[in-house]
Amino acid sequence: MSEPISLADAKLFCRVDNTVEDSLIQALIVAAREAAESKCNRGMTVEDWPDGYPQQARIWQLVQVSTMYENREAYTDGKVFRLDHVDRLLDAYVLPGLV
Repeated sequence: MSEPISLADAKLFCRVDNTVEDSLIQALIVAAREAAESKCNRGMTVEDWPDGYPQQARIWQLVQVSTMYENREAYTDGKVFRLDHVDRLLDAYVLPGLV
């Protein structure tokens, strides 16, 4: 299973130029993909999209990684930042829930 966002892309988006927090950023990439899967009710790995990964979903995940990285201290205190305006990027990829 391959993530839709590379470590290099996430670090560039977060403006990180060292390797000190690579493992943290890699974990945030996984968390962002899992959040996208939860919101969309579908798999969001590269393999789940044989016709090409949606750019909007990739941007959504980069924003999530960046937000979690920039606010990492607040997240450890239990605060969660909602990005409702960014969530609209995923609207086209949401599958209806099963009843």
